[in-house]
Amino acid sequence: HLVALTPATADTAARSLRMAGRTSVIPNPPHRADPDARPVALPPGRVILGVGRLVAQKRWDRLIDVLPALPADVHLVILGEGELRPELIARAARRRVAGRVHLRGHVADPLPTMARARLVTLTSDFEGVPGVLREALSVGTPVVTTRSSESIAEIVDSPALGAIVDRDDPAALIGALTRWLDAPRPAPVQLPGTDAAARYLALFDRLT
Repeated sequence: HLVALTPATADTAARSLRMAGRTSVIPNPPHRADPDARPVALPPGRVILGVGRLVAQKRWDRLIDVLPALPADVHLVILGEGELRPELIARAARRRVAGRVHLRGHVADPLPTMARARLVTLTSDFEGVPGVLREALSVGTPVVTTRSSESIAEIVDSPALGAIVDRDDPAALIGALTRWLDAPRPAPVQLPGTDAAARYLALFDRLT
């Protein structure tokens, strides 16, 4: 038996692994917020926030490359660490936006910072079921994301929550970022999975 996090990923897994009728959908339990967590210091102006490792999969270069096309008061802050830090710093310098790109390193609880950003972005080449989008929406922060997984449309399931763009469409990315920098914030979306433990136990009972 296979447990997937969303219906779309369950369908794909069932087809790929020939497990039709032997899949269940149980979302991961929500992130437990740290009551002592404090937001990361943000630069003045409007902040686009990225949360994730500094690795090739995440394609932070896409955001750095379009930053010159956005107003000068817009800054990019990324919470995460990884081997591409030197490359991203050099890229920002080549694009002449070094003063607008801020790599803050790993943060244990990004939710307070997400709540203060204008929007949260995810520009990956591929993803599974990205919790960062759900976490951003849970604090009422809109998202702009690439179409990096079939689960993306399940998470950003309303145009009021943000925008989904193709992975290699810089013009669409610029347009979506520009719009959502000043768009009204959506109402917070409740995180799924609060009953995950009970659903796993019920599944185990049924299988045994």
